Formats: sequence, C-alpha cells, structure tokens
Amino acid sequence: MTLCILPQASAGSGTTLRLEGWLTAETVSELLRACAEAPKPVSLNMAHLINADTHGVDALRDLLTNGVRFESPSPYLALLLGLRSDVS
Repeated sequence: MTLCILPQASAGSGTTLRLEGWLTAETVSELLRACAEAPKPVSLNMAHLINADTHGVDALRDLLTNGVRFESPSPYLALLLGLRSDVS
C-alpha cells in the first residue's frame, strides 16, 4: 500500500487530511501538494499512517515547522518526529 490522502470533515475553518499507508520518497510530493492546496490551517490525521521513510519523516518535520498540526501520530512516528508523548 502506498499513501492515500483523504479530506475529512473539520470542525471550524481549515482542513484535516487523513493519511493512510506509507509515506515514502515517492509520495512526499503528493502530500506536500495536498497541504499547499488545502485551506489553512491544515491538520494531518496520522492514525492510519503506518510508517514513513527518511524522506517522509523529513517532509513531516518541514510541515510541522510550517504550522501543520499533527493528530494521532503513532508512538513510533511521534518518536521519529521528536514530538512530546502528549501530542494528540
């Protein structure tokens, strides 16, 4: 399975994108495009993101730095991204 990006209903303004599958070098551009085109602020629901390779982790770090909010990352992805354990 590769990456599937699905828009979700979002409370209030902005966009929530649900990520499913694997974020790899081949799918990073698709994620970056979806985030750039989405109404701001953008949140990523990561509950179904299985894993990310080095390129995927770097892209997620860049998105986080640019104000994208992460929802429900797995403990493993939270560790890779250097997130606090209480990030929801």
